[in-house]
Amino acid sequence: MRRLIRLGAIEPLPGDTTHYQPDAAARLARIVRLRNDLGLNYAGALLAGDLLARIDELERRLAAPRRTTNDVER
Repeated sequence: MRRLIRLGAIEPLPGDTTHYQPDAAARLARIVRLRNDLGLNYAGALLAGDLLARIDELERRLAAPRRTTNDVER
């Protein structure tokens, strides 16, 4: 845990060193899977996890309905 905190994989909630962001467990699980399945070190698994999360976010944005100029004028 200390190594992952130092790498910035997870951060404690402000003013609380025992509770973490709501997505911390999912981030840790992804890092562990990448490390075990692909043999990446912690820094590599963290980078790959961040990139995969970014890809997921971009795919969600592309899948969301787009508002056109006509929608705004109505």
